[in-house]
Amino acid sequence: MGRAATQMNGQKLLAVTVEPAQGRSTFTFELGGSLETWPYGDDPTDEQWTILTEAEAFTYRADGFYKLEPSDTPPEEERWLPLR
Repeated sequence: MGRAATQMNGQKLLAVTVEPAQGRSTFTFELGGSLETWPYGDDPTDEQWTILTEAEAFTYRADGFYKLEPSDTPPEEERWLPLR
């Protein structure tokens, strides 16, 4: 992961493509690079990735569900929705 992050460092993220049925995602960057994620365990509720802003966090799970909430939302208040 560190090597991939170094390669993409400073590049503009152009697109994120997700395949909810497979739990896969592809991130496409401005210089032609791409990064693919996929489920890494047996638990479909494992979080695959998170994109943070100063105020919010978008988190995607292996089962195709996501949440978009303030980054300080307590776990008991999280609301996961299906990505269609």
